[in-house]
Amino acid sequence: INVSAVAEEGVAISAFVSSDLLMGLLPFDMESGGTAGSGMVANENGHDGLKIRVEGEENAYAILAGVTANDNVNDGVNARLDCMDGDAYAIAAYAEALRNGGQGFAFDLDSAEDSMAALVNVSANANALQGIRVNAASGNANAYALLNGVGTASNGSAGIRLDLGAAGEAAACLSAVESSYNDGRGAHIDLQGAEGANLWLGSLAWADFADYY
Repeated sequence: INVSAVAEEGVAISAFVSSDLLMGLLPFDMESGGTAGSGMVANENGHDGLKIRVEGEENAYAILAGVTANDNVNDGVNARLDCMDGDAYAIAAYAEALRNGGQGFAFDLDSAEDSMAALVNVSANANALQGIRVNAASGNANAYALLNGVGTASNGSAGIRLDLGAAGEAAACLSAVESSYNDGRGAHIDLQGAEGANLWLGSLAWADFADYY
């Protein structure tokens, strides 16, 4: 699946959301003859399972909830977000990318303001390269990587690779993360911020991150 969203003067958004999760967000009940589906499935494809390109002048967002991208020849999920004037956010929740020939989740973000990649309740195991790779850059503000409830095991390279660069602060927060039995490092984290670089690890990481920012 190849998706491109471009907004020359506004906000560009790409969203893949499980109907189970979507129904839970709605402020009313929906009755139908069927049941909510299990979500977005992109398995056993000859290239990437899901390739996303989002370009927005004001903001660029990609949201993946309830997504499965397994056993693809290249990456499970490959997302690039570019924003000329605002923020770039990539969010994956309740998602998995397993046994892909490239990376499990690959996020590249480049923005004028904040760049943020957030992965919550995500599994990225047994991929040929990294389980999770995040490159995030901010020209004028901060770059963030937030991981909570993440598992990366038995990948062919590092389980988690985070490269953050910012004119402001570069910050990574990892809580409830397990990265084991990878051929490379469990986690490789490179933070470069002109105004500071901050790393939070462990059970109190989320609370400490929220207090700081």
